[in-house]
Amino acid sequence: MSKKQFQFLFGAFLLLPIWSSGGEQIILRKEFVGRPMPKSRIADGWMLQRFWGGELSREQGTLKLASTLEQGRMWGRIMCPFRNGNLSEAKIRLQYKVKGSGKIRFGAIRYKTGQQTPTASDYLWSELMELGNDYKIYDFVIDFTDQELRAVNFIFELQGEGEAIIDSMTVKSVGDTQVSIQKPAPVMVKDTEALPDIKFQTNRPGKTFVFYHSVPEKIQPQVAGRAVADENGAVTVPGRFLLQDQAVQELFLVLQGNAMFQQPTGGGCRHCEIVMDKNTTVGAVVITKIPAKDYDLLLHAAENVKLHNAETILVLADSIWDLDRGTNAADRMNFFLQKVHGQNVKVVNYAVHGDRIDRMTDRFTGNIAKVEHGKMRYRELKNEKPDMIMIMLGHNDTAANSRDNFARGVISPEIQQARYRELIAALRTQWPQSRIILLSPLSVNYENILKRCEQQREAGAKVIFRYGDADKVGAFRETLQKIADEHNLPLLDMYKPTENLPDKASYFRADSVHLSPKGFGLLAQIVMQELGK
Repeated sequence: MSKKQFQFLFGAFLLLPIWSSGGEQIILRKEFVGRPMPKSRIADGWMLQRFWGGELSREQGTLKLASTLEQGRMWGRIMCPFRNGNLSEAKIRLQYKVKGSGKIRFGAIRYKTGQQTPTASDYLWSELMELGNDYKIYDFVIDFTDQELRAVNFIFELQGEGEAIIDSMTVKSVGDTQVSIQKPAPVMVKDTEALPDIKFQTNRPGKTFVFYHSVPEKIQPQVAGRAVADENGAVTVPGRFLLQDQAVQELFLVLQGNAMFQQPTGGGCRHCEIVMDKNTTVGAVVITKIPAKDYDLLLHAAENVKLHNAETILVLADSIWDLDRGTNAADRMNFFLQKVHGQNVKVVNYAVHGDRIDRMTDRFTGNIAKVEHGKMRYRELKNEKPDMIMIMLGHNDTAANSRDNFARGVISPEIQQARYRELIAALRTQWPQSRIILLSPLSVNYENILKRCEQQREAGAKVIFRYGDADKVGAFRETLQKIADEHNLPLLDMYKPTENLPDKASYFRADSVHLSPKGFGLLAQIVMQELGK
């Protein structure tokens, strides 16, 4: 399954809290490492407007902008939206490593809150700088202090005949990089109840913090208000400032003057916390309103689960458990189990989008060279001491495609069996006391998947992927039963309870594979009900 793409519009990049000298924090580093790309108006998220000069291409790990004759002069200009945060009230440093010929200037176009079209004064430019034959780092500081922005686009311009060869671009937050904001646990309430106040713990008593809203339908977080930390560094955002009618929302907290940026897990989820990070310069919490009836069902299911006083449940799975962290099935299990059994019970989620039995096994058996995919997600896994390990795969393993007329899944049943045996052996070596539980794949919204495949075919798609073929999923379930019998493991069937759901589409996203908030609730409920047995 492909990850949700809309916040990742920058091509190949690093977007991590990397500490640099001088009290600056790297919030975006962009490198152009993809395949060569011929002249185009769009490359790696950068674009040429119709009325701008220039030719854009990607060559040997660089982005090249060549000037062209436009509006009576030789020049070129490209633009790239910043989609990973909100730079209101922040001070940033832009750096480009570039060589070539001609002169360059770069900067940003700011879009103020309530402003549809930027004016000339909203184009914030560096001075003109001469390019040379050797790479050089050029930088420019932009101060957005006391400015409330809805969006920022980065711009780069070449003047005169020549070409600019860009090796990399870096954006740094120039602020208080030693501020620490503790990440609160996800908040879940009945949709009949008032939203609670949200509390963050910081190490900056008396300082002003800015908080932002983010919702699924909008890419860009927006400024929602400001709050001052008390004498102990605690910041309280009153519940009345939250979006009252929003089923799922995310609240970000940033020290005034720092950049608000999101940190992707690599999981392709909408929420961008780095997994297991408790303290960062950006605080974030997901708030979910759950229909009262569903809330009570989840609570009842959690009450029937028999756990020890302290128990850690490790989730190893694909994007069914990875997407929408903060509100997905693992988060809901964690919330309700802790509500019933106390804070010593926890669900730790190491799901990886796109995971399959071969990739997961290779990570555990040390074949990291084979699994560049998802390896960062496992970087803290060695520190975990799970009492229970739940493994749920099969959605990607059984995917078929049009290259062979959907004849077979990605992973054959023979390889599935062999790799599961390797995985279980590796898990028992690493955690000999842990209980291992297998989960079958879900029954997806197959009728709608067939319609989407037909639409793709009519649109001329070269390769079409199809998920949920009954014969392939059935064979995978047989594999799981065989492995469970061999190793005396419990097998929880997730397929039958989700096969004939009324209004089945409401449990899934538009892609008919990944779950909606309603689907997350059902998955968490089914798993807890099965554990209760």
